[in-house]
Amino acid sequence: MGPVLVRTETNYHVLCLPGRVKVIAGELSDQDCRDFASAVRGEKIPPENDNPRVFWFVKNEVLNEPVKMGDLFDRAKADPLEFVRTSAPNIIFARFYATHGQFTNAINICREAIALNPKADWGYNLLAWLEATCPDSSVRDGKEAISLATKACELTRWQQPNWIDTLAAAYAESGDFQLAIEFQERALHASNSPEPRQKAMRERLAFYKQSQPYREKPVSN
Repeated sequence: MGPVLVRTETNYHVLCLPGRVKVIAGELSDQDCRDFASAVRGEKIPPENDNPRVFWFVKNEVLNEPVKMGDLFDRAKADPLEFVRTSAPNIIFARFYATHGQFTNAINICREAIALNPKADWGYNLLAWLEATCPDSSVRDGKEAISLATKACELTRWQQPNWIDTLAAAYAESGDFQLAIEFQERALHASNSPEPRQKAMRERLAFYKQSQPYREKPVSN
């Protein structure tokens, strides 16, 4: 599809470009491929080894269905690409638990991933996001979120706008809205993300300009 090589099954799609792989769970559109190609063109993170960076995008129609999530896990664990198989379990389940309000489980998975692989930038980022934006105040820790998000940015040489977005949220949680605004504007300036994601970034920037931290919406039962 355009410049993107795609291997596709029902609700499971592997998109490939040199040095980058994106796994999409859910219905695939042409726009998904265009967004992936645009994001890769905007990145300047050199690979540290022969394996490409793997990104995961689990759409809501899968994320909100435990049966579909189980099927996704099985497919990912059987994927012919080793670097997809090895990255799948932690990312899938950490995001699933976070989305469904099981924050302790999500945090534990992130900490285990970091312990096993100190270069797991997604683990630092997701943990920082939870500690910066979680609706449960007992989870939030602005100071540690800043440290974790900074580590994620350093690991990706400050070339991953979404990680910079997390750092901005961490500074807002800690009450430093000036730095929150600076990093959020930096994330927006560098972002090649789809418009809905950029819109969400702009909305967070508006919060910070009003000296308000950003909070994820509580999970509905």
